[in-house]
Amino acid sequence: MQEPFTPPLPENIEGFPLFGHLRLERIENARDLGGMPVEDGRRIRSGRLIRSGNPHGATDADCELLLLKRHLTCIFDLRTGFEVEASPDPVLNLPDVTYIHASALHEDFERKGPVASLARDVSILRDYFHDAQNFMHELYVKCVMEDQGIRTYRGFFQVLLDANSGSVLWHCTQGKDRTGIAAFLIEYALGVSEHDRWQDYLATNLYMSGWAESMEKRLRTAHQLDDFDFDLESYVYANPQNLHAALDAINEGFGSLPRYLGEALGVGRTECEQLRAMYLE
Repeated sequence: MQEPFTPPLPENIEGFPLFGHLRLERIENARDLGGMPVEDGRRIRSGRLIRSGNPHGATDADCELLLLKRHLTCIFDLRTGFEVEASPDPVLNLPDVTYIHASALHEDFERKGPVASLARDVSILRDYFHDAQNFMHELYVKCVMEDQGIRTYRGFFQVLLDANSGSVLWHCTQGKDRTGIAAFLIEYALGVSEHDRWQDYLATNLYMSGWAESMEKRLRTAHQLDDFDFDLESYVYANPQNLHAALDAINEGFGSLPRYLGEALGVGRTECEQLRAMYLE
């Protein structure tokens, strides 16, 4: 087994305190990108772009904050069908919010993942946590390079291009990997610097404190898996190597990130200018 991953912490982004963290009661890792600077001197508008973990357990107060203070109009759910079935979004408490489910991973891959493993098969769980780091590399590459992921991220950008008002919230389970890829891509399209894009990616590690420990306790209680070591850190925390694997695959397949945005996701120069007019101030 590989050595457990030690999560790096982000450097501060000037003028973007706490990385836009929203103090919600039951939604982890929720962050409004409003206030994040871009290289031309502008900033992302507040109440327009929100990333988060799974909002399944959202309280009435959480929903009220998102609706009244962040003007939520659309939720874009990047999880697999199994994840949605096991932990659906609180759509009944958000009746005027458009809900879109578009998995960033092909359904065949979800059966290999940790969410499926926790509920279905201890043997799969053992296989996953035995080589968690390589599994996460594979997940990232599949998200950005396979047809399923490309269709989903293309659809995500189209939602943003169509959202003339209010905020769009996108999420997966932890708001880290599939959500982090989406955030990295939209931040690039808006002109956020490379440094700040990476710090926002790493900011997840500030807001997942204690998650690995509580998850390990649940696993050992539920499955009595006391005879092998866990590498939960590779699953719980944002690892730059995973995102580098995705970007390397993009560069190998398309030559550059701008070409990937244009050719794979339909976000060329015109669309980037439109996004900047809509989401920057």
